[in-house]
Amino acid sequence: MLLHLDGSSETLPLPHTPVELDGRAIGFLGTAVHHAELGPIALAVVKRSTADDAQLVVDGMAAQIDPAASLAIADAPARR
Repeated sequence: MLLHLDGSSETLPLPHTPVELDGRAIGFLGTAVHHAELGPIALAVVKRSTADDAQLVVDGMAAQIDPAASLAIADAPARR
């Protein structure tokens, strides 16, 4: 899923940093970058049951799921 990070830290979280919901790990980051228009974003693997409006935490930063981007990724044809 695509996550929007709040940017409260000067450094981006490293790959494999846990994604937490209510203090419990529900996934991990892949890559985090500074996007020119969106600001700090990250790709993450999280439990499928995670609600789109869940208040996530990544390395002390608030993170929100981008539901539109997540749907686009889920609907993309699989490459083989």
